[in-house]
Amino acid sequence: MTALTIHGVILTPTITAEALFLANIEPLTLSDDEVLTAIGHSLKQFGCDADRCAAEVWGEIADHPDCGYGRWNRCVTRAGRFLAVTP
Repeated sequence: MTALTIHGVILTPTITAEALFLANIEPLTLSDDEVLTAIGHSLKQFGCDADRCAAEVWGEIADHPDCGYGRWNRCVTRAGRFLAVTP
């Protein structure tokens, strides 16, 4: 099985969810093509640095826990669905 990569970043479930979170859109409404585009834009915005993405996500959640955790959970759900159907 070949790992899915975008801009040289291997898309693990966590990295995929973080990139979706940073796209600042409702992840559960996106098609697979829209997910791929959103992930690519987010990774590019943060220099394809997964650690920078993670720091930004958790900083946002810390600043806005009331809505951040719910959005994070939706991103994790959509990331799992996306990766499950991506060949």
